[in-house]
Amino acid sequence: MFFKNCMLIVLATLSSAFCMEPSLADKITIITNTSVMPSNPSTKLLETTQKSLSVIPGFSECHRIIVFDGLHIKQKCFEQQYEQYKKNVIELTKTHPDFANTSLVFCKEHKHLALALKEGMKLVKTPFVFVHQHDFEIRKPVDSFGIVRSMEENPNLKHIRLHRKWNIVAGLDYHIDEEIDGPCYVPLCRTFGWSDNDHFTRKSYYDDFIFPKITKNWPMEWFINPLEKTLTMEDPNNHHFFGTYLYGKRGDGKYLHHLNGKRWQD
Repeated sequence: MFFKNCMLIVLATLSSAFCMEPSLADKITIITNTSVMPSNPSTKLLETTQKSLSVIPGFSECHRIIVFDGLHIKQKCFEQQYEQYKKNVIELTKTHPDFANTSLVFCKEHKHLALALKEGMKLVKTPFVFVHQHDFEIRKPVDSFGIVRSMEENPNLKHIRLHRKWNIVAGLDYHIDEEIDGPCYVPLCRTFGWSDNDHFTRKSYYDDFIFPKITKNWPMEWFINPLEKTLTMEDPNNHHFFGTYLYGKRGDGKYLHHLNGKRWQD
């Protein structure tokens, strides 16, 4: 009887363990920035890229935030199409599975990516965020659980980007190596370049380090990348202030497909 009871306890424990799938929902929030496009009021591009987020393990359960930037004065001619686009996305949140558990933020003024992202960040309750742009399609999965675990245990990992090209020295990535200071459970390349392309990061990284440096509604890269390049060329140890890494080993890449919303046509 004692042996039988022990076996029942073991089986119940194993059954419970198998049923309890790991979740990222309490760890990370996905923020997508969107803005006026020639294809408005169509939502086809946004549907395509939101669907692609589920390629990354655990992302289907995470809270999503979509931030709509305001119109620039030169874009006022697109106001009617853009307003209908917003209404169409609101309907998607009611019916479309890829838009479930999604909150919408509408900026009254043109803010560009950084300051619009700041508005969306106000709704984030998790320690980590995945910053996503509306015209980037995820092409292949990454170890999201390993990324979050690595960032939890290693404060030096602050900005882990998915490259839409290759993990090689090119463009803003003027220096790349595989040196990682501290624990890490996923393949990474250290880069001395900063980009706003899709990336994993901490909410506090944006609140305390990035947003204070954005003084105008210009692209974030115009502020952050020149600063990182200048400081790391002076002293490579200054990299730890920025904590920028590329997911994958050297030569890896092509995790994103740029659909180019400025030219997208259904």
